[in-house]
Formats: sequence, structure tokens, C-alpha cells
Amino acid sequence: MSAKGQRDDAGTEIGDG
Repeated sequence: MSAKGQRDDAGTEIGDG
């Protein structure tokens, strides 16, 4: 999960976002 600006189903920013 290193996609830039991607969020999980909870809305938490993951990766470099």
C-alpha cells in the first residue's frame, strides 16, 4: 500500500498521501 494519496475504507491516508 504505497499508492500516493490512497485512503483505506476508514478514510485514513496511507502511503505518501
